[in-house]
Amino acid sequence: MERRRAVIDVDGMTCNSCVQNIEGHVGKLRGIQSIKVSLEARMARVDFDATLIDADEIAARIDDMGFGAKVLEEARISVEGMTCQSCVDNIESFIGRKPGVHWIKVSLAERKADVVFDPLRTSGKEISDTIDDMGFTAAVMRDAAVTAVISVEGMTCQSCVHNIEGHVAKKAGVASVDVSLERKRATIVYDPAVTSAEQLCAAIDDMGFEATLPEHSDEFVALATERTKTTPSKGGLGSSTPAATLIHVRPYEAAQVTTALINVEGMTCQSCVKNIEGTVGKRAGVKSVTVSLEMKRATIAFDPAATSAEQLCAAIDDMGFEATLPEHSDEFVALAVERTKSAPVASRASPTSSLSSLTPTSTGAGVSVIKVKIYGMHCKSCVFKIESHAKELAGISDVKVLLRDEEGMVHYDGSVISKETIMAEIVSLGFRCELDTWLPASSAAESRDSAVGATARPTRRTKKQKADNDDVERCYLHVTGMTCASCVANIERNMMKVKGVESILVALMSQKAEIEYDPSLILPSQIANYVKELGFGAEVIEEEHVGETAIEVTIEGMTCAACVHNIETNVMKQRGVIDVKVALATGRGKVKFDPILIGTRDILKVIDDLGFPAGLAKNSRAGAAFLSHKGVTRQWRNTFLFSLIFGVPVMAMMIYFMVSMSHCNPMIYVVDGLSLENFLLFLLCTPVQILGGRYFYVQAYKALKHGATNMDVLIVLATTIAYVYSVIVCVIAMALHLPSPVQFFETTPMLMLFVSLGRWLEHIAKGKTSEALAKLLQLQPPEGVLVEMDTNGHVVSEKTISVDLIQRGDVLKVVPGAKVPVDGRVIEGASTCDESLITGEAMPVTKKAGSQVIGGSINQNGTILFEATHVGQDTTLNQIVKLVEEAQTSKAPIQAFADKIAGYFVPMVMAVSSITLGVWIGVGYYDVTLIKRSY
Repeated sequence: MERRRAVIDVDGMTCNSCVQNIEGHVGKLRGIQSIKVSLEARMARVDFDATLIDADEIAARIDDMGFGAKVLEEARISVEGMTCQSCVDNIESFIGRKPGVHWIKVSLAERKADVVFDPLRTSGKEISDTIDDMGFTAAVMRDAAVTAVISVEGMTCQSCVHNIEGHVAKKAGVASVDVSLERKRATIVYDPAVTSAEQLCAAIDDMGFEATLPEHSDEFVALATERTKTTPSKGGLGSSTPAATLIHVRPYEAAQVTTALINVEGMTCQSCVKNIEGTVGKRAGVKSVTVSLEMKRATIAFDPAATSAEQLCAAIDDMGFEATLPEHSDEFVALAVERTKSAPVASRASPTSSLSSLTPTSTGAGVSVIKVKIYGMHCKSCVFKIESHAKELAGISDVKVLLRDEEGMVHYDGSVISKETIMAEIVSLGFRCELDTWLPASSAAESRDSAVGATARPTRRTKKQKADNDDVERCYLHVTGMTCASCVANIERNMMKVKGVESILVALMSQKAEIEYDPSLILPSQIANYVKELGFGAEVIEEEHVGETAIEVTIEGMTCAACVHNIETNVMKQRGVIDVKVALATGRGKVKFDPILIGTRDILKVIDDLGFPAGLAKNSRAGAAFLSHKGVTRQWRNTFLFSLIFGVPVMAMMIYFMVSMSHCNPMIYVVDGLSLENFLLFLLCTPVQILGGRYFYVQAYKALKHGATNMDVLIVLATTIAYVYSVIVCVIAMALHLPSPVQFFETTPMLMLFVSLGRWLEHIAKGKTSEALAKLLQLQPPEGVLVEMDTNGHVVSEKTISVDLIQRGDVLKVVPGAKVPVDGRVIEGASTCDESLITGEAMPVTKKAGSQVIGGSINQNGTILFEATHVGQDTTLNQIVKLVEEAQTSKAPIQAFADKIAGYFVPMVMAVSSITLGVWIGVGYYDVTLIKRSY
């Protein structure tokens, strides 16, 4: 019995009755061991005996039942680089929409993805490459892959080749098929647990061709690979380098392998690269193909007995690209290599050295230095293989390869060997090689130490270099869908591969990306589309003044308008300054500028050089006190307590005199027309009306000044009318010796008491809401250590400056135990940082060259140098505060409707009150007897 499993796409199921029908009918077929049908996934998983039935027959039986059935394939892909559930959702959503993919399930814990797909529309390798292009490290996982070489007679044209490849590729367990018309041979990689070489040979035989397995065992090469993974290379391309155990290899004679370097024009993206590599790689005699989009070059290793460089060049030309061979002979190198009979397997190791520590073994006027990126290395054995092979070449004096950094540095004599030859030699060993840095002999001898030392740090353009490059323009994108730092790194890493993009800086909290690009090569709308292809939302920000920064400075020593004009004129001459306004009376100035071209310190230095001492004005919002609402909370608390002191006696007196009058006790008079009750109420209510209500009067005055009405206007109107009316009727009663009148003194303390209580509680709630943010802002250190570096990347000087004076592009130093002053990117050193203030996770986060650091996080166990990328209001902490402030000031639709109604409420109340007053006056004027005496 040969047990197999098949996944079949079933279309047309509508209910569980369909599921039970299929399971019952197929389950009775001979050879079927088990079947499980999923209505939601529209799939059936079937375990069967391959000696009695096959997957195609099972699909045909389901098809005969009236359902559409098609055999699918399953692949398991390892996915590295996922950090959160958002990464899982992004992969499932993006790959799930890929044509041919029927089902995908990604596991964050196991770092893998299980995919079911239509083999006629896509493949596991294509899906793996797509995940790789999203910024993750993906590779197809295989269990025990075996390669069979089958001799095929009877093929006459490429149509025969395509028929065999298409038919055999559909067979269960077949991973890849490569048929050569010239060699009359088919090379098939398959899973021996699913199929066998004899079955594959018989399948080709059934197509009308004469297929035979080699008679001798040394004609059959089997590579048993334990869960082989393809190693991704730069740009998301994968080069398969399995850690394989070679069972037996036929003793081939030494073969001549030639490497051709072909210039390729017309490539626009990684899809072009994959297209060329895939098409040319299938040609007879081609051993390996490596295409570089950046260098516009294809490096092809081939057998000159089977093909030629001109034929390969013509093949690329036929694909729609412009391919040419270099004119000079040193661009075309023939290499004779002995076929290896075994592949050394060594454990992985990570070197601790860096290129900055390299010391060439020999120096001289004719020594050149080449630094290359080498992809496809897995272990120390790969490093030793490259170094030992390169050192045997004539003209090479020293070579050093770093596994961790995927870099190599070679010192060679350019009169003996060329850099293209060196790169071709590395490619011939089975690795991918790209030129990174080249120093000719004229400059290598002088600046060897500088070049070597500088390689430890990523190159970056200074402000001056950016300012001098007039061909570069800048645009801003609003990017949505980012959830963590992994998303930011994903966008920055992939966008830097796009031709025409010079630099990119992405801010997670503000959801904004700043891109410098070459307008002759790419447009902002195209950049936005590239970001969308990564699975994020993106749109170009067209707002005016975006990217500008404004500061307020204090200026001393100004005596007249000429001083003001002098400062404004000279500051405006500086590149990057947009607007300058200086006020002589206040001794302050406001400057708007582009932070990319000029910084705060530069502006202050210009003013200082003019003879006017300048400093950054203290911002009242720079601290965290403004978030706590302490001042306004204290104000309403005092108003409430003041009103309470007088309001409680008023309430007690009202109750006492009300009860006393109900028992017909005579009213006590102080003077004629003024009762004791009215006199005491007047004394208690007057302080509340004048002192307790002063904040209400101020707010009401400001509202009326701008032609608006609010609740403060209504409160002031009500309490003032009640108080003034009560005073007037008491004065008239005393003047005319009338009985003590009815008054409304109690309105003032009661109304102000409860309103001030509500305002007090409201601001306490606001203060609690912002308390966490206030504490968060206090975590940002007030100062940072600014370092000056020379052209070799060595620290020249250090000085401590205020965090407000730090500008983009500054290199800052953080020692263990210190706080990171602003957001930035590490350029040297390694450490761990406590970022719990942002993430809430106390586990330290590893930081190395290229890692992002967050302002306010604590550096724990290593000194790092980092470049400031977000300063001032653009830091993560300040962006969090800004977002919460915007959330607090934004209104829900129902709240906006209520505020709109409130705008009409006060005028409407005043109108109704005026109408009521007019009616009463009219009725009294017409006939006073109509008004009851009790009124």
